[in-house]
Amino acid sequence: MIGIIGWAVVFAAMLIWEGLSLSLRGSQWPSISDMARSLTRPLAGRWLFFALWLWFGWHYFIRGWTFLLRGPAPGGGKGGGGSKSATELIGQVVFPLAIVYSFILATLVLSARRADRPASVPAPGWRTVVRNAAITVGGGYAVFVLAIGVYRLAAGHAGAGLVGAALRDGAVLAFGIAVPVFAVLSLAEHTLRRRRAPS
Repeated sequence: MIGIIGWAVVFAAMLIWEGLSLSLRGSQWPSISDMARSLTRPLAGRWLFFALWLWFGWHYFIRGWTFLLRGPAPGGGKGGGGSKSATELIGQVVFPLAIVYSFILATLVLSARRADRPASVPAPGWRTVVRNAAITVGGGYAVFVLAIGVYRLAAGHAGAGLVGAALRDGAVLAFGIAVPVFAVLSLAEHTLRRRRAPS
């Protein structure tokens, strides 16, 4: 019960902070969307953001889990079971959490150094959209596989088979799901811009 209360407090604090950020526009309180825009402005930031999306999708919806609409996950969604050895704790808990925390800190640093951009940016052409999507998906996929490879080295035996699964399942997520979604959303945005453009 204490764990549920702890998470409830953490998420309440996040939502309160986000509400203040959205209410106090023009202040030094960046919102989550402000930080995401700052992170995704440079190419490396887009790769990191996409790699994190791949990791999340791979970890929660593919790797050892059933499809989310079919019902509860195997094991009933309970914790990992017994206690871990010091090596398992470092490899399976401390190392992944340190990577996620580093990603969050990098996002905060980038958002603090952001330069305001003009309010309206002209719509890019189709070639630019396709090129940027290909670079983002390819780079993010490479960062994701590299991160899983580094984790495999750190986790030792506990990480056996992860790189092959990341290559295969990450490719499904990146090229089988993300690319078609990017294409559909880009087409929808292009159509909406044409309809809104003055004749």
